[in-house]
Parts: sequence; C-alpha cells; structure tokens
Amino acid sequence: MFGYSDQVGVIGSGTGSGTGITSYYGSSFLENVGVLGFGQVNSTTNGISYGVVGQATSGGSKYNTGIFGYARGATGTNARNWGVLGVSDDPNSAAAVLGIADPVGGSNGHGLEGDVLSGTDQIGVFGYTMASTASDYAGYFLGNLYATTASSGIKAFKIDYPLDPENKYLFHSSVESNEMMNVYSGNVTTDAQGNAIVLLPEYFQSLNKDFRYQLTCINEFAQAIVGEKIRNNQFTIRTDKPNVEVSWMVTGVRQDPLANKYRIKDVVDKPESEKGTYLVPELYGKTMDQAAHKPSYLEKGAPVKLVRNPMDDPKLKNK
Repeated sequence: MFGYSDQVGVIGSGTGSGTGITSYYGSSFLENVGVLGFGQVNSTTNGISYGVVGQATSGGSKYNTGIFGYARGATGTNARNWGVLGVSDDPNSAAAVLGIADPVGGSNGHGLEGDVLSGTDQIGVFGYTMASTASDYAGYFLGNLYATTASSGIKAFKIDYPLDPENKYLFHSSVESNEMMNVYSGNVTTDAQGNAIVLLPEYFQSLNKDFRYQLTCINEFAQAIVGEKIRNNQFTIRTDKPNVEVSWMVTGVRQDPLANKYRIKDVVDKPESEKGTYLVPELYGKTMDQAAHKPSYLEKGAPVKLVRNPMDDPKLKNK
C-alpha cells in the first residue's frame, strides 16, 4: 500500500482489545499495532533488512525527522510512555536501539542524543543493567568522555594488566577527598648549600589555592623544610646537609571558574523527590522500587509468537 498527500504518506491505526503479537511480551500484554513493517533479505552476505524505513529530506523544513514517535496517556500501576521502544533479544548480538551519525563532509554528528526540556529531576540519557559484575556496564564508551560535572559511588581506572595484558585487568581506586584537590609531586636534590628550587607548572597558582607541603629525605637522615612558600609558581627547599635528595608533594584546592561554580559540598540534603530513596537500594536491603532513579523498563511477558509477518497470511500471499 502506498499513499501520498501534502501531509501524510501512510496512516495506520490499531484499535480494539488487543492480542499477543510479539515474542517478547506475548499473551501477557494486549498489544495493538498501527503500522507493521516486515523486511527479509534472502542473502546473508552483507544483507540488511529493515522493518520500517523513514526518510525526510525536505529543503524547505527547519527540522527533518526520519521517524517520529509520540506517546501519551498510559494508565495503570507504574505506567510509562515511550515515544520509541526498541527490543532485541538475540542471544549473540542484541542492540535495542542503534544510532548512527555520518555527517559526510560536515560536523556535529550525534549518534545518540537525549534532551529533557522541562520538568524536575531531569535525566537526558539513562542506562540500566540488572547485572553487577565487573564486566557489566550500564554505559560503555569507546573514546573520550566529557561531563560538566560527574558523581560516582566508586571511581577507578581499568587497564590491561601490564605483566599479562592478554588475560588480566588491573584496577586502581581513585584518591578521594572532601575537597576538590590537585596533587603535584617530584624529587629534587639540594645543592652544596642545602638549597633547592622546585618549579611548578606555570598555571599552578591561577588554578589552585590553600597550598600544603610534604617533604621526605631519601637515603640519609637529614632535616628538610620549606625555605620559601609558593610564589611565582615555585618554592624552595632547605636541608641541614648538602646534596640531599628530597621527595616532595604539594597539594592545592581548585579555584578555577568551573570548580567555583560547582563546588563540592561533602554533606547535602537529598531533594524532596529523592528522600526515602537510595542510590543503590539493594545494599540497604531495599528493592529497586526505592531507587532514586528507577529504570523505566517494561517487564518481559510470556512469549507466544514472533511478530506476525503479514505475508504469512494466506489471504495476502497471492496478492
């Protein structure tokens, strides 16, 4: 069927009591379908099948959208509305939603973008996984990751283990503090008069404030002090003996504009909408219903059949 007009090419409407249509929800949910698309490629070599394809290429539109989904008015316990719902249950390769941006000769491509324009407790993109092993991730990124601010229960790095990179990983926990602290360190050897100058990065004083010092003498017993505190991005060390190697560490608290705007407070009250909830409720013997942000997934039903292919209907086969 092909339709064309100034506004709508094809309109599909599904109403009624519904029936089990998909293998994922089956008879557990009464499903209605407005438009059903089915695609099958007979060759497995570089074949791609599309159930539905949408294309918008108008040069007179401000926004072009290949496929638009809109949902509103769900009712019942734990009701949810999804403009687009993608489900893939293939055991070998399952991507419920795949977004590809390929701005040939252009820029600013977003493979996946989530924008929230109003309301409270907003989340642009939410990821959830029921498993919690070291190889399960609610979000996984290959490439650089940037966030204006970031919060985490545990912060660590994960790399291939240097002594056995093919078979093992190495994990380290990040250093944590109630302050937005930067750490700088190094080794220096004092001269014949027991003096040494430590040069810090040229941005040090513009980035940091509230400086603190630690000094440790190496290979011999000696006394070491900070001769002159930080000034012009450097400080001096004095030892009571000449030619002493000193390991030094200096910390500073960030004072750049971004840190000043998003200054971390170590203890804060939860928002009203999150009081009585937990970031990780199972650690407190609670259920996911008491999570601060609950996944809006629809539970799996009792499978009965695949999505029905209209061409399997004997009435349509000869048309």
